Amino acid sequence: MKLSGLNTIITGASQGLGKAIAAQFVRDGATVVLCARDAALLASARDELAESGGRVLAQDCDVSDERQVAQL
Repeated sequence: MKLSGLNTIITGASQGLGKAIAAQFVRDGATVVLCARDAALLASARDELAESGGRVLAQDCDVSDERQVAQL
């Protein structure tokens, strides 16, 4: 597990490239925090990625909003 013990935040992780990157990080052993604007898609991605046994958290966040990024 190349990334075991590391924590990551991946933006745009509810679909497409962001989700693919998150999946690889989970496979490599990282704890992954997913963020994206669409809470429903994000929850679905979190559930799917967590099935592999990795630690996956999710928080909806619009990274263009400084206040939301600070909360994340």
